[in-house]
Amino acid sequence: MNFEISNQAGQNPIEALKSIPEELIWISNFNSQCSVQTYKLATKQFIQFLGIKPPEQLRGITHAHIIGFRNHLQQTEKSPRTINNKLSALSSLFNHLIENQILRVNPVQAVKRMKINSDIRIEISARHFSQIEQ
Repeated sequence: MNFEISNQAGQNPIEALKSIPEELIWISNFNSQCSVQTYKLATKQFIQFLGIKPPEQLRGITHAHIIGFRNHLQQTEKSPRTINNKLSALSSLFNHLIENQILRVNPVQAVKRMKINSDIRIEISARHFSQIEQ
């Protein structure tokens, strides 16, 4: 999902920039390669799930599409944390489209996130900790 500005047939660079889909500009704006890869993977999986071809088709997504994707991820036995991370990536994309006045609503915001069991705690006694250090 990287883009380059190329001057095709004497095209004005400003016009070339206008032809780049916002979805590609969004992913190129991240500084962390880890974030880029995580977000690329999430959007790629979402696009494949829905059979979207040009990125502009993302602009017609509703919360029903997001719920379907979330349910699909649940059925493929993804962890709640992984599912939430993928939803966060999609939400970031849709927020970018809102900021650039392409969309008015983020369809991910209406979707409930997976509950993550934060009650699980691992307690390590001082004796066990000293054994781990050795």
